[in-house]
Amino acid sequence: MKVITLCENRLEPSFGLKASHGLSLYIEHENHHLLYDVGQDSVFIENAQILGIDLSACENIIISHGHLDHAGGLSYLKCNGIDYQKVIIDKNAFEERIRLNKQKIMDIGISNKLSYLKNIGQGIDRSFEIVKGIWCISNVKVSNRYCGLEKGLLIKDRQGNIKDDTFQDELNLAIETSQGLVVISGCSHCGIINILEHAQRVTGINEINTFIGGMHLTFASKEDVLATINELKRFSIKRFIVGHCTGLDAITLMKEQLSKDVEIINNYVGYEFNKEELI
Repeated sequence: MKVITLCENRLEPSFGLKASHGLSLYIEHENHHLLYDVGQDSVFIENAQILGIDLSACENIIISHGHLDHAGGLSYLKCNGIDYQKVIIDKNAFEERIRLNKQKIMDIGISNKLSYLKNIGQGIDRSFEIVKGIWCISNVKVSNRYCGLEKGLLIKDRQGNIKDDTFQDELNLAIETSQGLVVISGCSHCGIINILEHAQRVTGINEINTFIGGMHLTFASKEDVLATINELKRFSIKRFIVGHCTGLDAITLMKEQLSKDVEIINNYVGYEFNKEELI
C-alpha cells in the first residue's frame, strides 16, 4: 500500500512542492489507483506532476465533502485529461455551505463556484465497495459527542433555510489489508470515533492498523480533545498520519497521551506512506 500526500496545509523542505490549505491523497493498493480529495486549487495536480504521478490513471476520485478546501480542485480535472465520470461525490456536497465567524458570513462550499458540476453528484445512501477491498464509508451516524461538528458551520438548503451542517455528504474510506483496516477521512466532521466504529461495522473487520487524514479538533476544547484521545485508545490503532484540521495542539496531546508504541505523524505535502506488508 502507498499513500502520497499531494495537498496539505503544511510543507516541509521539498523539491519545489507547494502547500495549500486543504487535502488531497493519492492511493495505490492491490493494483488499484485512487485519488481522495482534490484540495481547493490546482496544487494537487502541480505536485503530482513534480512527483511523477499520473492522475489520469486513477480509477476513481472520491470527494470527502462539499467544502472548497477538499473539492475546489475538481475544476482542474478536465483540462488535465481526467474524466468527471470517475468522480464519486454525494449530491448533498453541492448544497450551499457557509461559515459564520464573528457575525461574518463566508461561503466555504462549492455550490456557487462549481454549480456546473452538480450533475455528477450521486445519491449515496449506503456504504459500498468501490473496488475489491476498498470501501466508501457513508451515512455515518453521529452517536457520541466526540465529533467534529463545529458551531458556525452551516448549510443553506434548497428552500433557503439556514441550519447546522450535519455533513450528510461526508465520504470516508476503509481499505482492507492483511493487518487490519486503513481508514482515511478528509475532516472527520461526523466524528472520528463514529467513523471508526462505522468502518468496523461495514467491513466486519475490527482491527484498525492506520488512520490517515483530518480529525477536525482544531477548535475543540482541551477537554473534548482529551476525551476523544481516550476513546481512541480502545481501537489500538498502530499509526496516525494526521494534519489539516486536526490542529497542532491536538497532535501534541495525542503524542503525550497515546502509547509510545503508537506512531503519530504530522502530515505534510509530499509525505509518502509506503508499507509493502499492508496487502
